[in-house]
Amino acid sequence: MAEKPRPVQVLYCPVCSLPAEYCEFGPDFEKCKPWIIQNAPHLYPDLVKEVADKEAEKTGEKLQGMQISGFQMIHINFPNSPYYVQIDFTIPVLNDWDDSLE
Repeated sequence: MAEKPRPVQVLYCPVCSLPAEYCEFGPDFEKCKPWIIQNAPHLYPDLVKEVADKEAEKTGEKLQGMQISGFQMIHINFPNSPYYVQIDFTIPVLNDWDDSLE
């Protein structure tokens, strides 16, 4: 005996009222982008990558203007991990920290 077909669950965009897969064909895709990135990033991976690249570029530009006064070693341990994991890396110590980078 064949299984009964299950109803399909469709994710609708609250901005344009279209299914999220069709936002790019809607009236204003630019307005839908923030919602898509937050709620359906798997549908538009190129869009998510584009936004991440822009954010990385902005952060890099902010960091270029800061002066480095030295370096600090950071140790991170993960005690609850089933494996022994320790990450060591060196970061620059910045003279004038900008809270907007967080």
